[in-house]
Amino acid sequence: PSIFFPEQADWYSSAGGEAYNHVDTDQVKRLLAEAGYKGEPIVYLTNQNYSWMYKASQAVSAMWRRPGINVKMELMDWPSQIQRTQTGKGWAINQTGWSPRFDPLQTADSLHCGAPAAYNHCDKALDALLDRLNTGAPLEERQRLWSDVQRMMWDSVAVIRLGDFFEPEAVRSNVVGYQPFYVTPRFWNVAKAKP
Repeated sequence: PSIFFPEQADWYSSAGGEAYNHVDTDQVKRLLAEAGYKGEPIVYLTNQNYSWMYKASQAVSAMWRRPGINVKMELMDWPSQIQRTQTGKGWAINQTGWSPRFDPLQTADSLHCGAPAAYNHCDKALDALLDRLNTGAPLEERQRLWSDVQRMMWDSVAVIRLGDFFEPEAVRSNVVGYQPFYVTPRFWNVAKAKP
């Protein structure tokens, strides 16, 4: 359930994991009934510009339909989807992605109230924890704060981690200087080897 990968030992956390990835259709049905859900459409924004986003939204929609959630997928191009999310109107779920971060401070642009990539999610208590992370506190304190942030994220469902997406990279044997870099290949200091 961690926002960070296990290899990111300083920030990997299982906080909030007890509520993560449980497939219990009967419990979902009970909770929906307790909440008074009557089958109202739940608008789920997605796109095909990024095939992995579209595939994820199809899988999630199918899973949510099993207990009776009336998911209405709205397919649009990526720029239109982002524009629509910024209105905060007419949708409940936004399929997007989250690239790796090196430090929890880099999540603020996706979690802070008012941040464009927060898609109108706002939790002042979460903001306070994120602000405390940015105070220069010792690593151990920052790790505790990050675990609290992650627990709050799972409690409020600010984001749902569906899985990880990786793409293989390869270069020819006569290419020198190439260094893999997450998300976007970088070709700085790359050259063809001299024979």
